[in-house]
Amino acid sequence: MSRHVKRPASPLGAAALALLAAAAAEAAQGKPPLVEGPIAFEVASPAEGCAWSGREGEAPLPILVAIDEGALRDPSSLDRLLGCAAERNLAVVARIDPPEAWARAEDPYAALAPWIGDLEKFLQPRRGLMRHLQLGADPEDRFDPIVYSFLLEKVATIAHSIDPGSTVVLGAMGEGSAAWFSRIPPARIAPYIGGIALRDPVDLQAWMARIARDYPGVPVWLHVAPGDAGSVIRRIHAAREGGVRTSVISAGTAPAVRKVVLNLVEALPSRFVADREPPPLSRPSRTHSARSAPSFSRRRPRPRAPGGSSSRPAGSDRRARSTSGPAPRSP
Repeated sequence: MSRHVKRPASPLGAAALALLAAAAAEAAQGKPPLVEGPIAFEVASPAEGCAWSGREGEAPLPILVAIDEGALRDPSSLDRLLGCAAERNLAVVARIDPPEAWARAEDPYAALAPWIGDLEKFLQPRRGLMRHLQLGADPEDRFDPIVYSFLLEKVATIAHSIDPGSTVVLGAMGEGSAAWFSRIPPARIAPYIGGIALRDPVDLQAWMARIARDYPGVPVWLHVAPGDAGSVIRRIHAAREGGVRTSVISAGTAPAVRKVVLNLVEALPSRFVADREPPPLSRPSRTHSARSAPSFSRRRPRPRAPGGSSSRPAGSDRRARSTSGPAPRSP
């Protein structure tokens, strides 16, 4: 998985979109509905997304891009990203940014109707190409919780009617949004959401406990705050240990730091990112459990005596460990 030089791409026509959508629908058979990878990258524009690539033969690399009202009406730049995604093994995650003024209109439903129409026209020909939709960002600062709940219901209903395998993610909510979130009845929105997104800085332990209680089994994404490479990587590990499904690396993160994170994902075994306990880099002690003590070295198998028992005499391992030198190997 490595970054590539940006290459120009021509806008996709309706026929090309239809072919991509058909191929995506066929490839998605039997796959889980939500991004499974431990890392996703937010990009500032669709053009930037074409500079990324996922590794061949592995799960697509998730790329999150914002879709505002203008992009809904003129999605040509996004269509170029969808074309790149098919070539570069990417999974496009669309952050749909809804308008705000409609909620203050005299007839809010009539005021929202044009945007709902644009959303349907946008999603229909791209069925299967964007299976993951995050509804907005900072909803606690932009919408009344009941208004946002209504938006969730409408967007999820439209998305699922067009693509039953699609997933709508709530968020991303930041610190101080707990009171706002508590005004949304879980029973109202739980049937419509397939994920909840948080945004650093947050008290991850408190949030995960609350989500597990009110929305059991719903995956969580964490938008990691920009920082140096060490702080970002530590946060990724803490999030994974806390039960977060996917850490989203912000578009505001320095390119050098994003490269370090990308190299971490590429160079280390997937267990290092996904497990609660990363594999040790030194020889494991006798007190380590089998799960937390994998070794990166390749060892020769011991010869087995007839009947399935080891050819070493009983107790030889114990005597070998008690000496200062390495344990002898069987011939």
